[in-house]
Amino acid sequence: ALKPPAFAEAAWELLQRTDVPLEDSVAAAAHVVQSYASLYGTTPTLMKPGYITALLGSTQLLSALCTKYFNTFDADSNGVLELDEVTRLAQELYESLEAPPADASLIRESLSEWISSQGGDSLTLPQFAEWFEAVLRASLRAAAELDSSPCVEEPVEICLTAKSLNGQEVCISARRSDEVAQLHGAIAEALGLPPAQTRLVVSATGQILEARPGATLGDVGLASGCELSAVAMPTLVVRRHVYNARGGAPPYRGSFLTATDEVELDANVPFVAQEQLVFPSEGCQLFAIPRSPDGRAPNRWEDGLGVEVGLEASPAEVFGIWGQHEMVVLVPMDGMD
Repeated sequence: ALKPPAFAEAAWELLQRTDVPLEDSVAAAAHVVQSYASLYGTTPTLMKPGYITALLGSTQLLSALCTKYFNTFDADSNGVLELDEVTRLAQELYESLEAPPADASLIRESLSEWISSQGGDSLTLPQFAEWFEAVLRASLRAAAELDSSPCVEEPVEICLTAKSLNGQEVCISARRSDEVAQLHGAIAEALGLPPAQTRLVVSATGQILEARPGATLGDVGLASGCELSAVAMPTLVVRRHVYNARGGAPPYRGSFLTATDEVELDANVPFVAQEQLVFPSEGCQLFAIPRSPDGRAPNRWEDGLGVEVGLEASPAEVFGIWGQHEMVVLVPMDGMD
């Protein structure tokens, strides 16, 4: 069986590996056991907030730990701690509390309220106990303030190199949170390529960077130093939402979303020459809508959601940078209402 110090040390190590709330009776009991173990010469390397809270909650255990510290550092056993003894004790205590190191003058300043009026540079056990408790409480306050401080994460920037087939090369700075569609547009503009037709490929792996809704540079694994190949394709891929008209009494009448897919079109060929790729049947209408943040289209089509597209236009003219706009096809109702 483990003796008290060994048991307490094992319990303390177990607590450090878990995230059990102090309020939990098992965790609280383990903290108390560790405090009790201090009487036998075992103290944790670091005093965590939960351990300090347990100490401050037990006058008897706190007093016992103070006495242990006092007797350990009272080198000449004269019943008081001189300044050099208090300095060594305080330096070890601050290290246990993960506080910045302090020199003798700062330590003496912190002791000024408790310094013995007779000795001038010494502390009695009761005075030391008051100072010790004050240091522990100050440590808890500092930990609470640190936990409540807002954590502002700096944007993580990455530097990428993009090359075109004609040998042009540009360096682009971006953030991991930027969308792949934004990168397409920036590189296409820098290289003078048509944005709607530009495709990016990771040179080292052959990975095609597709501008899926919401996909970021971090999502696709881009990091500083990546080299990309930029290619202007004769075709472009457009996300298409198909709405079918439905009859009946309100609210069932109207055009409702029935399918979402992608179509690949010749970028500079008018829609009228590619109707078989765009429309599932005759009599359809073509609209363009901005891509929604979540990539979803409305379940029911309403007037004003998009802009009607003339069939004499080309996909490159209408859809601009790949991934920023999407296609809507309204299919008329067959038969009688």
